[in-house]
Amino acid sequence: MKFWRVYLLGLRMGMRDWTFFWTWRSWLGGWMLRLVCSILLWSLMGKMMGSTETLRYLLIGNAVTAGIGTFIVASCCWDRMEGTYSLLVAAPASLVPLFLGRPSIWAFGWVASALLSTALVSFGFDLALPWKGLAVLPLLIVIVSVSTFFCTAFVGTMVAATAPQARNIANNWLLILFSAICGINVPTAFWPKWVQIVATALPITHGLEAIRIVLSGGGMMEALPQVGLELAVGAAWLIVILCTLDRMTDRARIKGTIDFA
Repeated sequence: MKFWRVYLLGLRMGMRDWTFFWTWRSWLGGWMLRLVCSILLWSLMGKMMGSTETLRYLLIGNAVTAGIGTFIVASCCWDRMEGTYSLLVAAPASLVPLFLGRPSIWAFGWVASALLSTALVSFGFDLALPWKGLAVLPLLIVIVSVSTFFCTAFVGTMVAATAPQARNIANNWLLILFSAICGINVPTAFWPKWVQIVATALPITHGLEAIRIVLSGGGMMEALPQVGLELAVGAAWLIVILCTLDRMTDRARIKGTIDFA
């Protein structure tokens, strides 16, 4: 019960972060405009290739993952930047619920961004997506967002503990990695075998494949194995957080190495 109480308090802090960043006007006119322009850039590349199939591949891949992964690493570093990290470490309690609670607000934003981007792309490019696929799309986007959240939160906690000044660099490299090898812009089969193995351990890869299956007319039962793999990847990253964050914090308490960033 205490875990969820602390988590919810962290989530409330994250909601304050969200309102500091955005109003509905700036979110729609700034953030969503940025995402749509990015999707349009990839669509132009698809048109230049002269392939309707490639265009559809790029549009779906970029629309259903629009915004996913952004701001998490920086959000995990804010407590240290604001000088509260030392106080949190001094408390005789786990940091896991707080470090999961505060940045999790961004996962809600990812879901909204992806759904709105998909709707705009579907109508703007007349993709004629099947209704059965659209019916389960919100659930699949939530699954992809949650699994991605656990992976990016792990990276964020490690950066916060070791090099908070590198938060934006780490976040950008992580987003580039997702975009390059997780099937967003090119099929994972394009890459060498070892890169494909790395991709299977990352979020988005399996969930996006499941989304492509249902949006191409396949049934949910056909996509279920990929959904299961996405859930397994997300659970694995959560376990990594649970196994590493408190141990790292305990070592910092013993050595007294936590200071203001």
